[in-house]
Amino acid sequence: MKKIVFPIFLILPLLTFGQIEKPIKKGNFILGGTGIINYNLIDNRSGSNYSFQTNVFEINLNPNFSYFIIDNLALGLSATAGLEFEKGNNGYAWGAGPQIRYYFNNGIFLKTDYSYLYGHSDYGKTNTSLFKAGPGYAIFLSSSVSIEPAILYERFSDKFTTFDQIVYRQTIPGEIYKQKWSSIVFEIGFNIFL
Repeated sequence: MKKIVFPIFLILPLLTFGQIEKPIKKGNFILGGTGIINYNLIDNRSGSNYSFQTNVFEINLNPNFSYFIIDNLALGLSATAGLEFEKGNNGYAWGAGPQIRYYFNNGIFLKTDYSYLYGHSDYGKTNTSLFKAGPGYAIFLSSSVSIEPAILYERFSDKFTTFDQIVYRQTIPGEIYKQKWSSIVFEIGFNIFL
């Protein structure tokens, strides 16, 4: 009996979920976003005697707005606003860029974002290009609200410029550091369909 009842309780919510009409039609809007709270312990060591350890705490909000130009395909704009707290070096970042989403009728979607971000901290300023792409799954709680977990590939390209310093009445120009890195992230979004 348990072998029959347990699968029924697993399949029943999926059948109910399939009955919700998904608002992924031409002319509809998506209003939503994601949020990130991140804590990092960075242990930086080099081949010389120079090494340091620091704690970084950051908060990011990523609102987005999209419009279905045809059934299942939405184009829009995503924005980023963030704060970073590190001992002796606090900062902020903000930016925006285009977003493309394609929803399949079964709830699976593909999304791609590109953002240009400007950051400012106690030590300098940062210009960042961020590309994100990957699949997700839209869990429709009703015909107008969804929770959307996704696994995304992220690619960052940073240019950090330190501020000029005055030492003994002489100006020492800031230095420029460039870096690129990529990662795989798990993201959960919340969206309202209008």
